[in-house]
Amino acid sequence: MVNLEIDCKDRPGLTRDINNILLNLDLVVDNMECNRMHVSSIGEAVFSAKLALLMAENTDSKMLAEEIESLADEVRVNIL
Repeated sequence: MVNLEIDCKDRPGLTRDINNILLNLDLVVDNMECNRMHVSSIGEAVFSAKLALLMAENTDSKMLAEEIESLADEVRVNIL
């Protein structure tokens, strides 16, 4: 199992795009908590998610993080 935290500016379709990456890599989502918050200091909404994923032993968590980070310039993924 791998745990990830994702933080970025929110945009339409972001959750769908993350789910598509997980499906394409045949990962099983054990738990996914998503939050959208407006941050008045930057005048935008931010997206934050915590995921617990079941992964095959041959799946590289760093490659998964890079795949998710490729969705946008401001996406940050932390592997816990």
